[in-house]
Amino acid sequence: MIGGLLLAIGIIWHINIRASFTVRISTNSGETDSIISSDEDYIKKIVSALNQAIINRG
Repeated sequence: MIGGLLLAIGIIWHINIRASFTVRISTNSGETDSIISSDEDYIKKIVSALNQAIINRG
């Protein structure tokens, strides 16, 4: 009985869990998670823009 209840709670929790994506920036003062979102495409655009800015700066 308790095992079935725990299994049901686990299945519901697993279905409702959402991945989160993070932009982590490392500096001399340490690392920081500057942006956290569940939208993977949004994070990919930010990372791409940061990489392009680094390339353009030289």
